[in-house]
Amino acid sequence: MKTDLFEPATGDGREGGAVLELFERVRRTAALADHCGFQCMWVAEHHFQPHGGVQSRPQLLIADLMARTDTLQFGVGIFQVPFHPAISTAEDIATLSDWALGRFPQGLRPGVLPQRAQRVRDSHGHQRRLLPGQGPAG
Repeated sequence: MKTDLFEPATGDGREGGAVLELFERVRRTAALADHCGFQCMWVAEHHFQPHGGVQSRPQLLIADLMARTDTLQFGVGIFQVPFHPAISTAEDIATLSDWALGRFPQGLRPGVLPQRAQRVRDSHGHQRRLLPGQGPAG
């Protein structure tokens, strides 16, 4: 029987070292899953979560985990393509697929939840206001 594992990779909302602890926990989970014969470890992509997490660029996490495991496959439940430049996401997926030698199935989603999309628009608007010549005169 083949069994998959879902790792939400979420934290408890603490600042600073909590993120490193979270990375280490996810790494230990992947190593144990690989050792125990799990078929695939799935992660999620999430943005602006109050509980913290390492999911805004899951392909980075997967690249790290693939280097630490031997046979475990990795997947992203949903790549939220509208939150990233499409070409970068496509290149990341293609590169991981090449590196993974069959260990990286993919999933894409055409859209996002409206409340999350608004948070991204708000964040991008704030970032643009910080760029010289982009904000209100003043």
